[in-house]
Order: sequence, then structure tokens, then C-alpha cells
Amino acid sequence: MSTNNKTKLRIFALAIIALGVLSLPVAGQQVSLKMEKQFSGNRRVVVAWEPHSLVPGFGLDQLRITASYALERSQDLILWEPTGQTYEGGLHLPDKLLRFEADSDVRSSYYRVVQTGIDLEGAVFSDQSLVGANLAGANLQGANFSFADLSGADLRGANLSGTNLTGADLRSARLDSAILTGTILDGANLIGVSLEDVQIDGVDLSGALELPSIDFGGELVDFISPLAGGQGVPQRLGFSVGGANDINNFRRNIDEEFLPLVTDVTYEGLFYDYFFETGQSEPCEDLFCPSYSFAVSADPLTRVVEPYLSVGLNSGIAEVDFSRKKLNLVIVLDVSGSMSSSFSEYYYDQFGNQQQLDQEDRQMTKMEVANQAVVALLSHLEPDDNLSIVLFSSNAQIAHPMSRVSDTDMEALEQKVLAFNAGGGTNMSSGMQLGSLLLKESLEVDHSEFENRIIFLTDAQPNLGELSEEGLLGITQRNAENQTYATLIGIGLDFNTELVESILKTRGANYYSVHSPDQFVERMDEGFEFMVTPLVFNLKVTLSGSHYSIQEVYGSPEASQATGEVMKVATLFPSRTVEGETRGGLVLLKLKRNLEASTEPMRLTVQYEDRSGEIHRTEAEVNLPDVEAEFFANTGIRKGILLSRYAQLIQTWIADERASYGEDEPVVQPSPEPRDGNDPWWWFPPDPGEFQLGEWERQSIPLFISRPYRKLFGNFLIHFESEMQELGDDTLSQEVEVLQRLSALMVAEDQ
Repeated sequence: MSTNNKTKLRIFALAIIALGVLSLPVAGQQVSLKMEKQFSGNRRVVVAWEPHSLVPGFGLDQLRITASYALERSQDLILWEPTGQTYEGGLHLPDKLLRFEADSDVRSSYYRVVQTGIDLEGAVFSDQSLVGANLAGANLQGANFSFADLSGADLRGANLSGTNLTGADLRSARLDSAILTGTILDGANLIGVSLEDVQIDGVDLSGALELPSIDFGGELVDFISPLAGGQGVPQRLGFSVGGANDINNFRRNIDEEFLPLVTDVTYEGLFYDYFFETGQSEPCEDLFCPSYSFAVSADPLTRVVEPYLSVGLNSGIAEVDFSRKKLNLVIVLDVSGSMSSSFSEYYYDQFGNQQQLDQEDRQMTKMEVANQAVVALLSHLEPDDNLSIVLFSSNAQIAHPMSRVSDTDMEALEQKVLAFNAGGGTNMSSGMQLGSLLLKESLEVDHSEFENRIIFLTDAQPNLGELSEEGLLGITQRNAENQTYATLIGIGLDFNTELVESILKTRGANYYSVHSPDQFVERMDEGFEFMVTPLVFNLKVTLSGSHYSIQEVYGSPEASQATGEVMKVATLFPSRTVEGETRGGLVLLKLKRNLEASTEPMRLTVQYEDRSGEIHRTEAEVNLPDVEAEFFANTGIRKGILLSRYAQLIQTWIADERASYGEDEPVVQPSPEPRDGNDPWWWFPPDPGEFQLGEWERQSIPLFISRPYRKLFGNFLIHFESEMQELGDDTLSQEVEVLQRLSALMVAEDQ
């Protein structure tokens, strides 16, 4: 294979001196290292990796691979200062490992692959996502890319002779100077493809979409509709509602055998853990296109038959076209005393309610986890973004003034962040106010170019400053009116979801909880750009002309604002769609049959506001089937009904058990001032007998269950497992584990 036909993939993967396996990712992905053996003195360095990790998912059984590579050496893993030594090699391998060997006479050396070229003749990539892949100059002769997503891929100079690209998405791909001899492009999507100086002969283009103006040396079939290409059509994004984006705080409290708060479980947070079929039957060409699905289902516990309607949250935005705007970002970090506690304990349990925890859970503090979460956020910033960092404890201070990322030493800033310590009271309002002040100069920016956002990382247990829910909500509401939106990131097992519940109903707001740094990094890698980009505001769905009215709304923070005719959602954020299912992509309406009302078709009027403030309005008629037996239009609404019943049962149980536990009303009294007022980082807690908890300071309650609820959970578990099997969704098993645990708990009176 000539040099021009080698794939030039810039891959940054670290390999420590050890006999280990390193899976090479695509450009920019992180890798984990597996240590197998430690050497001392002179030794032979062996670096091995599985070549199929270069492009996930292709069939190794049908793969012949030729590899060339260059490795760079450094004696510092963190700063990565190359020694100037590089190692190059190339070999043909029929087996599954590529290996590199060299002598080394130093105790600490590290290597990373900086260039690799591969021959993928005959490789199988069917149905794989290869968006933006760099395959320039690659030998792809006879490879199978049928129905693969190659949108935005660089295929310049690639040898595609005999390559099967049936139904492939090649939207905006670059095929300049490629060899297309006998290439099969039947049903492929060629919208925006660049095809300069291509070598073409005998290409099958029957049914291809939006063909460029180029002579392919033969008669072409007429263009077909955008839906005819099947999987060749670009993947569209969907939407999810604002508010909570997980129920991790609930799950972690159950794991640690604490009784959660009712607000730890939200319908929208639970829905965001899952992908839903939205019932979309027509292509969406607008920013937002709702779809509607109907179901009739008997409650498994009461056997009452209930009608439901789901609102599918669809969008016409192609994923390959989506990018966030530049950010004016203020990160507001809680460094108060409560952040010094273990990540898996309740800080205020030290004042008379101590629970025993495993030693492993005591190894990281909430402060350490929060610092790592901030570093994870910084990794997603672009050179044109502007950033400031505010710290708050008893008061607020600027740790990093507002500056452009390109003008900032980000490595030095990350080290500074990792060194932040905790101590002092919790004046959350001071952090909010200072963060808002820093963005005051950004209020007049071009909002078509910039997004203003404040990200709060806190355990939400304020005891100083403005303590009222209304006062804290007022700050975020005033910011939202000026198009400065809020994200709350909850830190720790004792994060107070009760306080943030109302804040999450404000325009443009959302919430995540962190229960391990790795988990948070994963979530941000998938969703950071979505998290900071609200696109639809003030959504209102009005139901009229039907013998049904809205009884309950599930999956929206604004559910309490619903009436019999109107459903409201403050904000929609873009959300990932995979194989036609969207993460968190529906809102569920429980309907009430009005027997004396008209039997005309249901009329649904949708009104929403886009980022520019323009109002959009659509209407649709929905003919609901007249059925009494159980009926589900699709798996999306069926899954939504199952999860809404699960959440409702969980919330009712928590509320009843907390009431029976006899929780005392908290005393609204700030924690005392520090005894040494000269040092804001060192506080001395009062004697336990002198201490009274503030309104938002949270102590733990041991996990327990009463006999009636244990029986209810056991019965509902049988129903849940049956529905999970019908839906074919194994990801629901995490809820099965919760139900199994609760139904197996010893009842309180027997303990």
C-alpha cells in the first residue's frame, strides 16, 4: 500500500511501560490502561492493542489488516513533554493484536500513538456510526459500508473500488480524488458530497438521494423521496424536557440504605434515563414536530383501565448539522464546610445521626469529586468561549476572572481547580449573585452567536444569606428573563433536591447529579453541547374538541401547571436519537374520559417560542381508537406508562414512610459564624447539643419499609418484569434491581 493510500488518523492514546492492552480509540477519545507487569532497570517495552478499536464494530473475521504507525515517547505522563524520540514500524497481521517493542533504560517512560495507517480491504462496517471519520487515502476496496453513517467523513483519495455503500449516509462527505470503480451507492444519501477529480467507472447509483451534478458515465435513475433511503437519511435529533436529567440521587441513597427524598425521583429525570419511540410517522422539517400516540392500559395494582396520550418530542435538526453556540460561562462552585464530607455520607449526620459506611466510600470527599467535575466541564470548552469561576462558602469570591479560553492556560487552571478546599458556611445566594454580576456585561451580546449560562455545583444545603426558596428562585428567574440560564449539578449523597425543585421550572434550567467522576465524564461527553443549548421555550399543548381531558402529566417539571385542556413545558433541549428512539423524548398525558362530551376527533394545538423569540403554532387532529381492551400504539408510550407508574409508586412510598418516621420540622436557623473570623476556610462546629439544622440542611433516615408497601413492591415487580420482556429493553433492569431490593427488605416492625 502506497503512502498516499494510508489512513492518517491522529490518535492520542497513552501506553505505559508494561505488558498491557491498549484499545486505540478514534481521535480525541480517552483510553484506560491495564497494568499487567512492572519492570525495573533495563527491560523490553511491549505495547499491544486491538486494531478493531480504531473503528468500532467491524467484523474481525472478514478483516485483513496492514498497519503502519509512529509512537512518541515522553517521561512525563501528565504534562507530556516528548523526548524527541519516535518509533516507526509497519507489519501485516492476520491476528488481532498489533505490537510494538523497543528497549528502554529508564524507569518511567510513556508512549502514545501519534500516527497510524491501515488497509481495510474487505472490512465489514455495516450499520456502523462513522460520523466525521478520517479515512483519507485509505484502501477500502471491497469493504462493506451498507447503511453505515459516514456523514461528514473524509474519504479524499480513498480507494472505494467495489465498495458496498448501499443506503449509506454520505451527507457532506468529502470524496475528492477517490477511486469509485464498481462502487455500489444504491439508495445512498449524497446530499452535499464533494466529488472533485474522482475516478469513476461502473458506479451503481440507483435510488441515491440528491445526486450532485456530475457525469457518472451512465444513465441515472430519477431522484427518490428523502424517506426512501431508509437508514441512509441523516440521523435527526429529538428533544427532551428541561429540569432533572437523572434520578441518580435516589438510586445512590437506596444503594447506601438511606431513605430518599420524594423530590429525588422526578418523572422527567427517570424518562431521561431511557430512549423512547416517539410515534413519528412523517419527516420533520421544522425545529419542533410533536407526534401523538394513544394507549389504553389497566393499572396492575388497582386494575382500573386508564387511557393515555404521549407527546413525542421530534426535531428536524440533523445531528451532523448541530453545534452549540459560543459560551459565556460562569462556573459557581460550592466550597463550604459541608463539601468536606465523604461523597457517600450525610455531612449533618455528625451532629447526632451518624451512619456507618464502608471505608471505600470515605476515600473521596464531595469537594474532590466536585473539583474533578469542574475539570470535566473545562475539557468541553472551545477557544472562543469565555469562562469565569466563582467560589462560595460564607461569601463569594472570584477564583478565575472572565476571560477567553484561548487566552487562558487551561492546564494551569485545571491544577488550580483540583486544589480547591472546603470550609465555612453555605451562602448559596452570594454565589448566584456574583455569578450573575459577572455575566451582566454579556447581556447585550448577540444571542444568535453566544449562549450565557451559569453552572452551579453544590450540595444545595445553604445556611447563610438568602434562604427562602422564593428568593433563590427569583435570582434564576431574573437571569432567565435576560437569557442567562442555569444548570445545577448536585454533589453528594445528601444533595437537597427539595431546594432545587422549583428552580428547575425556570426557563432554560436543567439539573444533573454526580455520583462518580467517571460517570459524570461519560454523561458530559455525550451531552454537554445539548445541556447548554435550550432551543424551545414556553411549549403549550392545548387539547380541545374531544371526549377526553388531561388528568395528569408525567415527564415535565411543569406538570402541576397543567389543566384539563393545557399541558406546559418551560424548555426543550436537544437530545440524542438512536435507531428512531430519542432519549427522554416524550411527555405522557393520563386522560380522563368525558362521556357527555363531543365524539369529534381530538384537536391538539401546539404553541412554542424559539431562541429568537418567534412564536410558532401548529394544529393537528388525532382520531383516537375506540377501544376498551389494553392497547398500545407503540413501545414508546408503553414504556412511558410503565415508568410513570413505577415513579408514582416510589414517590408515594417515600412520602408515607417519611411521614410515619415522624420527621421533626426543621428549625430555620443559620449555622454560627466561625470562631476565627480571620480565616474563612477553617470553621469549628458547635457542640452537637447547641446545633439546630437549617431549613435545607439534610440528615439521613435509614432505609426501611412497612409491610403493605413491601407487598406492593413485590406485586409490581412481577408486572415490571413482564413489561420489560414485552418491550425487549434490558436497560430497565436497573429498576428491577431497585424493586427486588425493596420487596426483600425486612419490614420496620420486624426489625
